[in-house]
Order: sequence, then C-alpha cells, then structure tokens
Amino acid sequence: MRIVDDYNNPSIEENNRYPALVVTKGIDIGPLPEDNPNEENSRLAKEIHQYKEAVVKQSLNNILTYGSNTHEILALTHILLLKQTHVTIQSETMSEGVLNKTYNDFKDKLELKNTVNPRLLHI
Repeated sequence: MRIVDDYNNPSIEENNRYPALVVTKGIDIGPLPEDNPNEENSRLAKEIHQYKEAVVKQSLNNILTYGSNTHEILALTHILLLKQTHVTIQSETMSEGVLNKTYNDFKDKLELKNTVNPRLLHI
C-alpha cells in the first residue's frame, strides 16, 4: 500500500507489513537557523539542522520505517527525540556534548517539575 498526494510529498506505505515513510522528491526542512545571541542555543539549532539534512539524504536512499527510524521520522517533523544513548545518525551529525547537555537539561527540568507535580512522568 502506498499513499502519495499530487505534490509528491512523503507517503506512507507498508514495508514487510509495517508502515514506512517513502520520500519521492525531497522534504523542505527550512533554512539554516540564523545566529542566536545565546551561543549554546545557536549551536544546538545548527546541529539539529545538520541532523535533519542527513535524515533527508538518508530518506532519499532508503525507506524509513516507523519501527527502525522513529528518531529520523520525528526529526523531519522538527521533533528531536533524545535518549541516553543516541541513534547513529544523531551521533554522526551532532556533537556528543550537545546531545548529552540537551538530554540532561530536559531531564533535569522534568524532574524539577515532578517535585512540584508528582503526576508528571519520569523519563
């Protein structure tokens, strides 16, 4: 099964009975972010953009499956999914320091909120 719109946008098809993302042309991930006065934020934005560029290149050569490429598919929707251990393409395009700091910053913020509201989940 394959779903494609008239503009050749990414489509969903089944690959070995699992949903998969197929890119027939390209995906517009927007321009490279402009410099930000906050150097850490600027570096993070640029590295995320490089990661998304690498995902687009990968998607043109391979089908992205929801089971194996969740991080990459989310990146194409401007969502950065981070875990303690990073997927290969993240590690290849983003520095380990930026990945770890971003992960730890979000984790610390969630844990701080959880002390105020115990209904929030730990990651």
